[in-house]
Amino acid sequence: MSHLREEAYFLRTLSEKTIYVPDHWHLVRINFFLGYKNESLVKPYDCNWINCKDNFYNSGEFISDAYVVDANQYTYVNPNAYPDFMRKVPNNWILLKTIEIENVGIFERFKPKIYYVPSK
Repeated sequence: MSHLREEAYFLRTLSEKTIYVPDHWHLVRINFFLGYKNESLVKPYDCNWINCKDNFYNSGEFISDAYVVDANQYTYVNPNAYPDFMRKVPNNWILLKTIEIENVGIFERFKPKIYYVPSK
């Protein structure tokens, strides 16, 4: 879970905005690392929480003036449980940080990214 710690440490340095994370698993753990500060600002975006059949949600158009964490370990195991914007990041999203942590096995290429999505 070192990637969650690193994500939280970085997010704490940014101005306060909504933070979208891949799923409820991620939400619970990152809230811990964020010290449960502003829990209501952290929202999951997996297909259990948003309507991935609706292009507005599937494309990420619903996200504005917010941060997005693009992945966790489970997105590699079951990518179909997540919206298309996770696999094809919209052009207007700004990459703020890539989390570089040591991993082994199938997670060796796992490098979560944090994006800023500007206001529309």
